Amino acid sequence: MKLSELEEDFLGDLSEDTHGVWEVFEFARMHHPSFSDQEIFETGRDLLKSWIERQWLRLSDEPLYPTATENLEQMLAEVERLEIKATMYYGGAPSIEVTDKTYEDVTWLR
Repeated sequence: MKLSELEEDFLGDLSEDTHGVWEVFEFARMHHPSFSDQEIFETGRDLLKSWIERQWLRLSDEPLYPTATENLEQMLAEVERLEIKATMYYGGAPSIEVTDKTYEDVTWLR
């Protein structure tokens, strides 16, 4: 499976440690410094959607900060609602981790 450099970078980092959902957007900004805030939001949101569809993400059992988010669908709806504000830390932001399926599909992560 061919992944973008951004996906490889973020998933590699995420496989080592729990991350806040906003960090997807930070990585997008590092890889695409000329993108507008809207383009960063769209890039990060699209990656989250793709990884959720592939069953590569789960909410952390031990979030970095307290959160009321209970599932990935709720997390994605929150990101959609917040738009640009979701691209940086926000109160109650959920934490994410890779799943076992991620390791099955992206074998170099092991």
